[in-house]
Amino acid sequence: DYQVLVTDLANGQTEEVRERHRLRYLFAPELKRCLRTAGFETMQLNEWISGAEPSDKTWNIMVVGRAAAGRA
Repeated sequence: DYQVLVTDLANGQTEEVRERHRLRYLFAPELKRCLRTAGFETMQLNEWISGAEPSDKTWNIMVVGRAAAGRA
């Protein structure tokens, strides 16, 4: 949950903005299935920045996909 106070420098008025960000982990098999379901094939799935193979200790990954043959 986020609470942000935004102050208008022109008039000094402050507005409160509240946001709720619901998150969950996505695992490699889920990401690959999502791509496949959307008509893409997985080209690359690596740790963010290092490019290493993701492990159970990986927090951030990047996924590259392309339209599957016949779906372009």
